[in-house]
Amino acid sequence: ATEAAATAKTTDADLQALAQCHSEAYATLLHALVGTLNAQDTNQRHKTDCLMVLMNCAKMLPDTRPTILGALRGLDKNWEQVLTDKEQGRDLYGTTLGRLHEYMLVLLSRVCDHAL
Repeated sequence: ATEAAATAKTTDADLQALAQCHSEAYATLLHALVGTLNAQDTNQRHKTDCLMVLMNCAKMLPDTRPTILGALRGLDKNWEQVLTDKEQGRDLYGTTLGRLHEYMLVLLSRVCDHAL
């Protein structure tokens, strides 16, 4: 457990250093994550993972929220179609919307500076 905590702290510190000292690389990372969300050939698990990373960046690095929001402006019709398909599936089969919608809501709330 201690090793996992040390790894998590290192990861947090690395992410903070990336965002602060290497802002261009951080922005490139954010745009790559958004590109994965837009990709038609990316499965839902990978899209969920990308949203989780973006969501956690918005939480851990509040100073970079405008940069994250700027990257999110790159979401395109393919991403919109993923969300629409989930909504239609919910309507047809009575299922919940799921993690994609949940994480997207949290992400947008965080980049808009709502306390979550």
